[in-house]
Amino acid sequence: MSGWEDAGSVPDDVLSAATQTGIDAVAQALPANPGKPVVAQIRQRVWSSELENTEPPLPLGAAFAMHALGFLTPGGESRVLRQGNWIRLSNGLGHVLLRRSALLA
Repeated sequence: MSGWEDAGSVPDDVLSAATQTGIDAVAQALPANPGKPVVAQIRQRVWSSELENTEPPLPLGAAFAMHALGFLTPGGESRVLRQGNWIRLSNGLGHVLLRRSALLA
């Protein structure tokens, strides 16, 4: 995997906790009987917000993706790698790739 720059690591427990925070935030923000556009808007707002204390800044959706795909393990760590506008979270169970907008990079 040439060209990827090591940008540190983040504990899987931090990603798991962030995922639960995001799930709770989405659930609390939804009104009774929301339509699809409302659900989509709330999900976009929550999952695009940044995890605290991560460098480079990671969107909360990265934690959710690692969780949803079953890549997080209690006590484990995920490496953070960068290449241009791309960020990769990796561990022994899999990888999640993110592309940051050129306007936000």
